[in-house]
Amino acid sequence: FVLFITTFGFVVCVSTFLAIVFVLFGGLALLFTRQEKSMGDVYKDITESHGLYKVVAVMRKPRSQLKSDRRLTGSQIIDEQLQGILTYLIRDYVYPWYDSLSSDEEVPHQIHVTAQRVIISFANRMKDVDWIPYLTTGLVDDAASHLRLFRQARAKMKGGTSSRGGVDLESLFFDLELTMEESHLCRDHVCLDADNEKSFLRELTQVLLYLLTSEEDFHCSTLLCLVRELCVNSVLVPLLDLASDPDYINQIIIWLCKDIPVTSEVFLTTLRVTDNPVELTATKELLYKEMASLRSRDSGG
Repeated sequence: FVLFITTFGFVVCVSTFLAIVFVLFGGLALLFTRQEKSMGDVYKDITESHGLYKVVAVMRKPRSQLKSDRRLTGSQIIDEQLQGILTYLIRDYVYPWYDSLSSDEEVPHQIHVTAQRVIISFANRMKDVDWIPYLTTGLVDDAASHLRLFRQARAKMKGGTSSRGGVDLESLFFDLELTMEESHLCRDHVCLDADNEKSFLRELTQVLLYLLTSEEDFHCSTLLCLVRELCVNSVLVPLLDLASDPDYINQIIIWLCKDIPVTSEVFLTTLRVTDNPVELTATKELLYKEMASLRSRDSGG
């Protein structure tokens, strides 16, 4: 650069630089003046293209107020409870992670609407089921088979007739189930493993969503996955854990029998057929507490 200035002089260098700047500026001005399309025309061309047509239409569409029909089963009492459950599910399992992504209420609202459609479709299908044969035959037979297998497994475990040492009650139960099903079916891998249980529930929920959701909702993979995981992890798994809790089952039995008077003969018969020392000891302690309470109320000592 110094050699160029010393050779041609300072005036020539400045003149050359200004000439280059003016040429570039004139070329840009010429391109701008020959540009016939305005930004509105460009936007119009975009709206006419096939790939961005729907995107532009959504952007131009005014935002409407999110509304949904709160009717689900036709019973106001049941509908209010179900609406409360849906609201709590979305509040506890959707908003904690969705609030960090966006403040738009459309996605939680769409999940709520899809869940409502599933409940409505499920309720309509339930009305078409003939419950009398199932409740009087199918359910009774399944419960009797389950109870029979449990008693056989417990008797086999107490009698020590198992060929393998250290086998627990669950293994004996499912071995007997496999024998009863003639080696065609055994549910131990689903009932004893939490991961397999969730995989099975996901597949079951996927089939139910295919039968109960609309075609538009089912083909939306993201929405379908969210609804499926909510049903499995927030509804089905806690429900099964609660239904298999012995304390909860005992509380239900007590609640169902609270209006049935328990006579002394029934109580003594229950004590005679009970072979669990822990239960007998707990009953004995409760009886002593009840006797002490009654004696404290007796004015005669």
